[in-house]
Amino acid sequence: MGLFSGRGNPALAQYAGMHLEVMDREGRLLFVAYAAVSRGSMTLKPLTNVNLREDVKEIKALLRGYNEETVKPVYLECVIRERRNGNWFTMDVKPAEYISDRSFHREDVRAVGEVMPMRQNDIEREKCMIINISAHGVAIRTQGVFRPGDRLLLISSLLKEWSVTPLLCAVRRVAKKGIEYEYGCEFVDLTEQTERIIMQAVQEIESRRIRYAMEMAEREQKGVHESFTKR
Repeated sequence: MGLFSGRGNPALAQYAGMHLEVMDREGRLLFVAYAAVSRGSMTLKPLTNVNLREDVKEIKALLRGYNEETVKPVYLECVIRERRNGNWFTMDVKPAEYISDRSFHREDVRAVGEVMPMRQNDIEREKCMIINISAHGVAIRTQGVFRPGDRLLLISSLLKEWSVTPLLCAVRRVAKKGIEYEYGCEFVDLTEQTERIIMQAVQEIESRRIRYAMEMAEREQKGVHESFTKR
């Protein structure tokens, strides 16, 4: 039995309303969910597509999120079981060992965009490169000079086939990279719809990366097999 039982445990109330990334034990992102807690039980309501085979109804999972009150990441492990309505019930919830120093999974990207500082009388746009993105923030590289705390409007299409999505973010970290600067930014004032778009984009980017890696592995294996048969 976990430290927090999935049934009738008041300790689970601290996670109510959180957005949690649900991963398998290998750290593969399965879906992002809203944590609903009632009578000491926690149910995960998917906010993105569930990246699991249809025949998988129960799995050991890792949960990762962010507690805005304590300003600390949340790491949990549990067993999740699918309900008929598509939600997932949690069982044997307990604190997980250290996963990473980030409260949300990040995916590397190389998307071009623009940033505009949200300062009075400043409407200049700077071209930027999006380095990576998570449901919580983004890393960008640009020649524009900003300071921690500055608010920026990031204008970009997260995926080539998607429409342009303007995102408001605040600079949290600055690092000089040659003639450019790399900024770690946190998304702010997101609407629920925009938050879902970001979550879906992160999941889709990861899915494409995994598919590409599998295709390359299959091609390599096929090449080895063909080379062997020609001998």
